[in-house]
Amino acid sequence: MKKNKRWYLFGVLILCFLVILISILMGRNLFIDNFIYPNNLRTDFLTKIVKIVTFLGDKYFMAFLVIVIAAILFVKKKRRTSILMCFNLANIVILNKVIKYIVARPRPATMIIEKDGFSFPSGHSMLSIGIYGFLIYLVNKSNLSKKLKNCLTIVLSLIIVLVGFTRLYLGVHYPSDIIGGYLLTGAYLIAFITLINRKSLKK
Repeated sequence: MKKNKRWYLFGVLILCFLVILISILMGRNLFIDNFIYPNNLRTDFLTKIVKIVTFLGDKYFMAFLVIVIAAILFVKKKRRTSILMCFNLANIVILNKVIKYIVARPRPATMIIEKDGFSFPSGHSMLSIGIYGFLIYLVNKSNLSKKLKNCLTIVLSLIIVLVGFTRLYLGVHYPSDIIGGYLLTGAYLIAFITLINRKSLKK
C-alpha cells in the first residue's frame, strides 16, 4: 500500500473509532449493538468450540505466543524483529487498559461466562488484530513462497475474525466493543509499521 493511501486509511479508521467512542461516552445506543448479536446461535456443542477458539485471543496465550516467536527470531539473529514483537504487544495492552479505564463501560448482561473488567474496547479483538496482523505483515515481508504467504495470511485473518465473533457469542462484549477494537488497533498497526519501516530506511 502506498504511503498516502496508508495514511488515508489510518485517518478513516481513527475517525470511525472516534464516532463509536464519543457515542458511548455520551450514553447513546448504537444501532450495531442491537442489530448484531448471535444469541440465537447458541448451542452446548458450539459453546464448547467457541470457548476453545476465543483462547486464541486471550492475553496470556498471546503473551506466550509472542515470547515463543520472539525467542525464535532472536536465535535466528533477527533481534530487531524480536524486540518489535514484544514492543508491539506491550503497546496494545497499555492502549487497551488506558481506554478501558477512561470509558469504564460495563459489560453486557448477556454473558454466559464469568468475566470481570470493563467492556470497551475488546482486549481480545485488539490483541488478535494487533498480533496476528503484525504476523501477517512479517509473513508477507519474508522469503516464503507466495503460496505459503497467501495460506498463512488467510489463516491468520480468519483467526482475527473468529476471535471477534467468539466474544459476541459469549456475550462478554457489545458489537461496538469488537468493531472499536478492530478500528483502533488497525489504525495503530498502520502507524507502527510505517514508523518501523521509516527507521529501517534511515539505517
